[in-house]
Amino acid sequence: MTGTKVTGFDAKKQTVQYVNEDGYEGEVSMSGGGKLTWRLDWPARWQILGVTFEPFGKDHATRGGSYDTGKRFAKEIFGYEPPHPAVYEWISLKGGGDMSSSKGNVISVAEMIDVVPPDVLKYSVMKVQPNKSIVFDPGLPLLNLIDEFDDPSSKQRNHRAVELSSISKLAPIGVPFKHIVVLAQIARATGGGIDSIVKNLEMEGYANVDRASLERRVEYALHWVDKFGPEEIKITLQEKMPEEAKSLSVDQKKALKYLADKLSPNMGSKLIHELIYQAKTDCGVEPQVLFEAIYVALLSKKRGPRAGMFLASLDAGFVKTRFNEVSAS
Repeated sequence: MTGTKVTGFDAKKQTVQYVNEDGYEGEVSMSGGGKLTWRLDWPARWQILGVTFEPFGKDHATRGGSYDTGKRFAKEIFGYEPPHPAVYEWISLKGGGDMSSSKGNVISVAEMIDVVPPDVLKYSVMKVQPNKSIVFDPGLPLLNLIDEFDDPSSKQRNHRAVELSSISKLAPIGVPFKHIVVLAQIARATGGGIDSIVKNLEMEGYANVDRASLERRVEYALHWVDKFGPEEIKITLQEKMPEEAKSLSVDQKKALKYLADKLSPNMGSKLIHELIYQAKTDCGVEPQVLFEAIYVALLSKKRGPRAGMFLASLDAGFVKTRFNEVSAS
């Protein structure tokens, strides 16, 4: 493995003497300890630590690779039976290929547990067979993964992987994480805090939600939005009527006036959703056209979260005033 040969060791001076393949002799300090070359270090650790099972990446499993040479070193030098191998694939980053710290194509564990419970992060690995590659997407698919972990009835859920991944014992709250993402942003924009989120959830039929678990998920939700959230899911509630709202069509403004007249405090998302579709009959405006008008009036963009849930989460007085303002512009 190397042309350098150790010829002696001075315990008092803490040095090692050597001669290389060209005949050059030298002495180097080993004060504070030293390290074997990788291919020898690995099997040495097997013997020292009593390793019987060793998972490793596919790059070490190639013919003539680290594991092949490690087996010979273990048997012929250390007199130790090599551990059973478990070869695993690499984790790749969505749109970026295999994760590599040297290439800067990596998301650290510290960064990830800031946006997702550690249980879910571990589950994302545990649910996949070791010899299958993992494409990690920190965007919207991550929200689905959280719901899959939390929901025992999910058909995609791997119950054994959940059992093996339970770390924090953070109680499931039975609320879709995407819903929490929307409510958390609205609460941040309006200064409503956790109480406003609890109130909105109760209006939607989510009773007796574990408050501690909810608060922790709100933290994760806001960190996720700020770091990985796609533009269409970000909510920036406009304090003043956006200029773009003045350019809405006459029909859109008429439909917003219709909603302003019909909306009432504490109206649930289901009723608001039905009201938006009723506007087609009463105002002749297609739901998709009205959705766009709602988002432009409140967010200054043409897309946003589910309209019924979004409007139910906002103060009814604020929404009515804004829609009336836009319809009169």
